[in-house]
Amino acid sequence: WKHFSMRSYNKCNNFGKDICINLRYERLILHTEEILRKISKFLGIPFHGQMMHHERLVGKGGGNTTRKIQVSNTEKSTDDVKQAIYNNSLTAWLGRTSTASTPLVLNAKDITTLRYFGYPVSPSQLASSEAYIKALENGK
Repeated sequence: WKHFSMRSYNKCNNFGKDICINLRYERLILHTEEILRKISKFLGIPFHGQMMHHERLVGKGGGNTTRKIQVSNTEKSTDDVKQAIYNNSLTAWLGRTSTASTPLVLNAKDITTLRYFGYPVSPSQLASSEAYIKALENGK
């Protein structure tokens, strides 16, 4: 994850702001309209309020088309796409590994990588879901 993320992040920065845009998932979840407007502007398309409620359009026609909006039934994240935007996933990992049974241990390299991408990693910021969300909202 670390190497792929850093490589992608750096490549995007090297391409330039007219070609590639780096976005943080947390910003999309916490500041949805602001980030969707930024994406729309980058793509050169108008922002529509329907973008805020994508889940209402799955399986139906959307925008100026009657073509059905489909999502894969085999992709794991499809269930998330069918739901309204929610922030549960922002803190689900706190205190857990991906198996959700073992406490998460961050080593110095992990902390350095998380800081590189601007994630809050101080003990007080990781103390609770509320503290972490507050740190994300404040951009710290």
